[in-house]
Amino acid sequence: MPEISVVCVLHENLAPERHVERLAAQSVVSDMEVVLVEGWHVVDSGPPIRRAMERLAGRLELRYLDLPPRGRAACWNAGIAATTAPLVLLLGDDFFAGPGLVGEHLRLHRERPEENVAGLGPGIFPDYMQVSPFMRWLEDEGKLYGVSFTRVDLEAMARFFYGANTSLKRSFLERVGPFQEAFPYHGWDDFEMGERLFGAGMEIAWLPDARADHEHPITLGDRRAVMGESGESAVIYERFHPGRHIWHDVVEVPAWRLAMSAVKRRLAHLVRRDEASLGRHYNAALNRAFARGYRRALVGRPSPATPRPRAVVGAAADR
Repeated sequence: MPEISVVCVLHENLAPERHVERLAAQSVVSDMEVVLVEGWHVVDSGPPIRRAMERLAGRLELRYLDLPPRGRAACWNAGIAATTAPLVLLLGDDFFAGPGLVGEHLRLHRERPEENVAGLGPGIFPDYMQVSPFMRWLEDEGKLYGVSFTRVDLEAMARFFYGANTSLKRSFLERVGPFQEAFPYHGWDDFEMGERLFGAGMEIAWLPDARADHEHPITLGDRRAVMGESGESAVIYERFHPGRHIWHDVVEVPAWRLAMSAVKRRLAHLVRRDEASLGRHYNAALNRAFARGYRRALVGRPSPATPRPRAVVGAAADR
């Protein structure tokens, strides 16, 4: 039986074969299994994944679940249910594993057998990517995940959980319960899960050497769309965790003031052209998008939560 199960929910990865090959190159490949789950995906990874399974037969224990359309949380639950190991590693589909990633997680749990200990590894834009100023700002300021992996704050890490490079004992995960499937989008399901895990006493161990290359170009327009969905998800989160939350400081600001702030910050940056004004411009634009999504959900007009039609991964993307 494998010692650790890697679960990955496919979403926007345009190089799934290379993603699998990175996992097959892990130093502890004989101690692991991999379950890939497709159900909320922009592209159809089936053909390249099956090619990888044929080519890697005997080298990597790999299963591919092609599910009817559903949200990421439901895909997480299905993938975890299909695994067998006592350890579960949640890995993002745009996180290309470094050669020691799984081994670092496995080492931690061998050394720390306490049920509540969880491992946290970083995902960083690699040097070989063309990283835009906006992407660098997202990463350095911690606006991409909630913490920064390039400007590490260990105190913040101790209270952070995400479903992209995190490992847990199966028994602890099952005791806390499944991902909340009410979240329709690609996000906030892991934030809500993290709150329950911390409530049950989870202890995070920071694993800087369990690094993944985050291969995902992101534009300001892309992030505004995600922040709109995040605003809707915040309303769903409040159904399960009512009370005052930090984002209320943004969503309670009148819409016209947020719009004016976004325009003002953008114009200020066009004049000053410095990093400080650029960051304020980005913040204002993303806050406005989040608040608009939040208000959409409050009035019962959320964005369509059905997955977009899959496009078969093309030959160029399979390289």
